[in-house]
Amino acid sequence: MASLAAACLALPAHAGLFNNNFNADPSGVLTILDPAKWVSSGGVGGTGYISLTDAVNGLTDVRLLRRPPHQWVASIEARPVSGLTLTADAGGTADLPYRGGMVQTSTTFAQTYGYFAVRAWIPSAPGVKPSACLQGTGGQDWLPLIDIIQAPGAWSRGGRHLFCGLRYRDAAGAAQEVSTDWGSPTSLAEGWHTYAVWWRPGRITWHVDGQQIASTEVGVPSVPCHLSLSCTVARDDGRWLGDPAQASWPQVLRIAWVRVWRER
Repeated sequence: MASLAAACLALPAHAGLFNNNFNADPSGVLTILDPAKWVSSGGVGGTGYISLTDAVNGLTDVRLLRRPPHQWVASIEARPVSGLTLTADAGGTADLPYRGGMVQTSTTFAQTYGYFAVRAWIPSAPGVKPSACLQGTGGQDWLPLIDIIQAPGAWSRGGRHLFCGLRYRDAAGAAQEVSTDWGSPTSLAEGWHTYAVWWRPGRITWHVDGQQIASTEVGVPSVPCHLSLSCTVARDDGRWLGDPAQASWPQVLRIAWVRVWRER
């Protein structure tokens, strides 16, 4: 079964339990994000979302914009060339000075085990956190959480490092984490790559472009998880996120497609 990653990526676009090809619209115009698949973190469907993120403590407030595309500062768009774009930008309010984009399948799709793949072009800038992950469907802290893409600005060092993490609660209810720091030979922020997680009973493996880069058999969850995609902004002491005041804006996470398979 070690070749599942290559086998899944070779399947046609319609294969699998969940599939969204954001490059499928040939018209070249802005399309409505499929509300049967994706919702904002506030549960609102539509053509554009705003997630205003506090640069100090990371609190997020999600809002839906109803303005022409050229007036959007931070938006989620479906375009034939660039795919889904999650944009982080400066220029919010005094309390929430930065904006970011987020969508998830919290009320539309969740699954236990499978192969979860995202084709993406990630940004790399201080304070910017591009992310794709699986989150538990119950509980306020969304644990367990399995990273598919986790490349926070300062820590990723120009897009050359990927954080492969699993956060979960142990038998006593305490939050735990296992993780691997994977170094890429080239910057992941310079082009398209396929990021994937193969989640099985008792084992999780992480993959980039079909290559296994990390694995764990510790704390592997057995509960349904939903997909979450985001490009957000926050600030810390510089070791993980960095200072967004040092970044150029906007910063964009581009996603071509998301696909999910399950073994029979």
